[in-house]
Amino acid sequence: FSDEKRLLAVLADLGNSDSGLITIGVTSPRCNAYLPQVLEKYNALYPKVLVSTIESTNNELERLIQKNQLDFAVGAYIEGTYPNIQSHSTHEDPIYFCVSDRLLYKYYTPDETKFLKENSLKGADMSNFSRIPFMIPTIQNRLGERVMQCFQAARCTPDIHYTSKHTTMIIPLCNRGLAAGFTSHMNLCNWLPQLARDVNVFPLCQNGKPVTTSITLIYHKQRYLNHFVKDFIQLTVEALDTLERQDLSRLSACPPPQQG
Repeated sequence: FSDEKRLLAVLADLGNSDSGLITIGVTSPRCNAYLPQVLEKYNALYPKVLVSTIESTNNELERLIQKNQLDFAVGAYIEGTYPNIQSHSTHEDPIYFCVSDRLLYKYYTPDETKFLKENSLKGADMSNFSRIPFMIPTIQNRLGERVMQCFQAARCTPDIHYTSKHTTMIIPLCNRGLAAGFTSHMNLCNWLPQLARDVNVFPLCQNGKPVTTSITLIYHKQRYLNHFVKDFIQLTVEALDTLERQDLSRLSACPPPQQG
């Protein structure tokens, strides 16, 4: 961040200018859950401010912040990765386990399936789902890394049929009954209207406790945050707070298959 740009940002703030540019980093598809709501409110406050969004992975956004190329970013940041990054944890984003009835009935009896579903609505332990195939992101993806920690804690090895460093295929595979998968609360907010009727959604648990990832706001320690940026940050925090209040757990709306 050059001295000239920093000076311009300070002058714009002191002059209470109503026009300018902010550049923010967001992770996709997580940003789809909150960003439209934020932009709608922000545009009403600052119709002349241009908002430039950079959609990328957490790792890449951290590198851009380290280079001071963004005003701020929102994602799953790990404290201490870069020395020049200032971080503020805003929310804990629950991780959900998604599995269709079709998949469960393929590997479990109807009575076993009923028991699993009833006992997982408040929290799914992976030791109870050792028979089914999974779609799990690679450990380079922080969701995948966190999920694998749950399997290790449960002392079981998942039967991984599909993997990717991205999460976009998880719900489509669940919808087709090809694999069970995991997704964050915010991502699930986007997918909920598209879930198949027989897909169950359970909070993921480890040792009886809900599993979450921290949603963190990061910016460069030398970055000057003018009023444009601070107000955008405030609206973002409020939008995240609204989203995280929702309980997305659900049991399938489909009846069990006919026996015999």
